[in-house]
Amino acid sequence: MPRIARRRIFNGVLGLAALLLAPLADPSAALARSAGCRGTLSVSTQIFFGTRKPDGSEVSREDWEGFVTEVLVPAFADGFTVLSARGYWRDRPLEPTQTEGSMVVLRVHKGRPGDQAAIEGVIAAYKKQFQQKSVLQQSHQVCAIF
Repeated sequence: MPRIARRRIFNGVLGLAALLLAPLADPSAALARSAGCRGTLSVSTQIFFGTRKPDGSEVSREDWEGFVTEVLVPAFADGFTVLSARGYWRDRPLEPTQTEGSMVVLRVHKGRPGDQAAIEGVIAAYKKQFQQKSVLQQSHQVCAIF
């Protein structure tokens, strides 16, 4: 095979390898482009904090604001949103549906290991402070455009 032909084949294989391996260098950027995202591929996390304590009392507005100031602001210094909501659930199929007030925290982040650790720390702090048996966390990938 002539030398020029070998060089063209080599360059073609090298170029194809670069195209195939480029997403591995920055998989989120490649995924964002392939998904048509013109912003930043991020993670949206919603955390649902029930406000009824085991003794039947509710987490007061003052107690919630203290939790926001002492726990949420330091943990999520880059930003978050708080919504007031009402939750409905059943512990077992034949039991009546329960309801309680809840606070929902929305946070958009990069999805790094430190982000998840901060979320888990916030949940653990709330469960301990307000004697909660569970706090719902829901996360999914989003295209964030600021």
